[in-house]
Amino acid sequence: MALKNCPECGNQISNKATKCPHCGAPLKTDSTGGCCGCGCLLMIILFFLPVLFPRTDFDEKNTTTRQKSVTNQAVKKEKTVKIGETVNVGYWSYCVWSKEWTNKTSNNEFLNQSPDYQFLKINITVRNNAKDASNLPPIKLVDNNGNEYDTSSKSFGLENGLSLIERVNPSLQKGGFILFDVPTNKQYKLKVSGGYWSSESAYIELN
Repeated sequence: MALKNCPECGNQISNKATKCPHCGAPLKTDSTGGCCGCGCLLMIILFFLPVLFPRTDFDEKNTTTRQKSVTNQAVKKEKTVKIGETVNVGYWSYCVWSKEWTNKTSNNEFLNQSPDYQFLKINITVRNNAKDASNLPPIKLVDNNGNEYDTSSKSFGLENGLSLIERVNPSLQKGGFILFDVPTNKQYKLKVSGGYWSSESAYIELN
C-alpha cells in the first residue's frame, strides 16, 4: 500500500483513503495504479492479436476461391458434344457427321498417299458466324493422354478435302473431309477453336 501526506494536516495516510483519519479532511483517491494495469493489459492484447489471428489463412482461402472460380470458368468454356451434334464456340459452328479409318487418300493411284500410322478421315461441316471473312481456325485431334495432333500434310490429295487455309465468308457453311495420321490404339476427340481472336475451345467426341 502506498502512502502520501495529507494536504491539510501533513500526516501520512494511505493513497486510497477518501478522508484523513487524523483531521477528517476529504481526499481524492489516487487511481493511477489501476489505470496503468489496464493500459498494460490492453497493449499486450493489441500486440498479440495479429499473432493469434493472422490474415494469411483468410488470404489463402480467398486465393483458393478465386483459383477455383477461374478453373470453373475454363471448364464451362470447353463444351463437349458427340458426332452429329453442332457446337457453337466463339464465332464458329462445327458438326462432325462421321469418321472412318483408311490407308489411302484417293482412289487415283497418282494422287494416293500412304499413311505413317493410319489415316483417320473425318467428315465435318463448319460455319463462320462472324460479320466478316476469316480463315478457318486450327482443328486438332487429341488422344486420351492429352497429346495433340495436327492434320496430315498428305491430305492434299484427299477427295472432297476441306482446306484449313482458305478464307470463309460471313454466314457461309463449308463441308468436307479432314485427315489425321495417327495410331489406331488410342481414343480420340476433335478439338475445335472459337477463332484466332477467341480463347474458347470445344471438343467433339469421336468414339
